[in-house]
Amino acid sequence: MLAERQKWFREFEKVKTRPVPQDNLMLPCIGTVRVTVLSGKNIPCDMESYCSLDLNIQNTETRPVGGLNPIWNQSEVLCMASFDDVLRLSVFNYKKYAPNELLGFKDLSLDFLEYYNERSTEPMTVPVGSGSVTISFQYRQL
Repeated sequence: MLAERQKWFREFEKVKTRPVPQDNLMLPCIGTVRVTVLSGKNIPCDMESYCSLDLNIQNTETRPVGGLNPIWNQSEVLCMASFDDVLRLSVFNYKKYAPNELLGFKDLSLDFLEYYNERSTEPMTVPVGSGSVTISFQYRQL
C-alpha cells in the first residue's frame, strides 16, 4: 500500500511539473460540444467508477457510480477549438482513500461532428479497456 502511494505521488509530481504546451493555452472557441456519458458495460471495478473527459486543456468528470454496468446519464459542455480536436474518454475505478485506478481510455476524433450540423448524434458505444461506455454528442456553433 505504501509503495502504491509513493508511486502515485511520483507520477503526480511529474505531471505537476510538466510544462503546458503554449499553443493550447488560449485556443479560439469555434463552438461547444455537449458530451453525454450515458452508461458503461462490463466495467471491472471494485466499488465505483467514473468517466473523465479531456479536450485540449479542459477536464471534467462524471460522478462515481457503482456496479459493473453503471448508469451515469450525465452531460458536460466543452469548448471546441476545431473539428480536428481529439476528446480523451477515460474510465477510472474510484477509490476514496487511495489513488484512483485507470481502467482504460479511448481517444475520439471529433471531426465527425461537422457532419451532424448541430444535431445530436445517436448514442455510440466506445470500447474502453475491457468494458465499454455509451456516449452521445451535440455540437453548437458560436
